[in-house]
Amino acid sequence: MCVGDTAPMTLTCYETLAGIQSAAGNLDGAVNTYHYLLTVKEQLLGRYHGDVIWLIMSIAALFLREKCYLESLNLYDLAINLSKTVEGKESYKVACSLKGTAQCHAALCDHDTALSH
Repeated sequence: MCVGDTAPMTLTCYETLAGIQSAAGNLDGAVNTYHYLLTVKEQLLGRYHGDVIWLIMSIAALFLREKCYLESLNLYDLAINLSKTVEGKESYKVACSLKGTAQCHAALCDHDTALSH
């Protein structure tokens, strides 16, 4: 990784690229770009930073939209656990992630679990 790879403007460009790839239906490209961003931001900010948790949630939402429910569930669970540690169980990130897990369970026809979220 080059020094310029971690500059705020460079990271913003990567975030924009991931959004464009996602909107264009390029799941592989978007996931690869988000994972790159996740790696860089984890190194810079630490795993429990809010930006890192938002990226995990973004990847989970992308997987949910693409009907990759198990991958989405795993990431939402990770985001929930990290958010609870940092912000408490009543945080906005936990609520958003719980909504995502409920949507995954509903899509998997696991309605009892979906309703418990």
